[in-house]
Amino acid sequence: MKIAVLAWGSLVWCPGRLRIKSAWHCDGPRLEIEFARISKDGRLTLVLHPGSAQQQTYWAMSELEDRAPAIENLADRESCEAARIGFEQKGPAATGPIADWLKPNPDVDAVVWTDLPSNWKRKRGKDFSCEDALRYVRELGRQKRDRAEQYVRNAPRQIQTNLRDLLRKELRWSDKELAKALFI
Repeated sequence: MKIAVLAWGSLVWCPGRLRIKSAWHCDGPRLEIEFARISKDGRLTLVLHPGSAQQQTYWAMSELEDRAPAIENLADRESCEAARIGFEQKGPAATGPIADWLKPNPDVDAVVWTDLPSNWKRKRGKDFSCEDALRYVRELGRQKRDRAEQYVRNAPRQIQTNLRDLLRKELRWSDKELAKALFI
């Protein structure tokens, strides 16, 4: 089975132990994504977040051709449980934006992705909002704020979420590629 891995965040610039055999392609499915998860080190990370603006994702071919090893490999890279890895295979029962992207793609039979939820309510006691995320970043100590900024700046340029736009305006956190272009 030809399995692709979807990505929209750190997998693109830091695949680590992820076993992929192709470069990242920038024409993955459009999914609702936002910096709506607070990581253990305080960074804001990109996750699927219903109601957020749709973003064009990335995909690469996995070296692995069976469902379980592909899921285990991505779970290992993401340091999460295998239950937090999504899987979709071509077939009549497949529906939704990932299935719609998968169906006409002759080079891919199935896809895996990181399916971690937002943890905003658990961490902040309220539903995610860009305004509260901005407050959160402003409350961070210097070291955590620097790590948060680094993650946002390193996120792929085509992932332009509402929060990223707000951080760019309010805190002058420009995209890494854009910042390089401005100073060269």
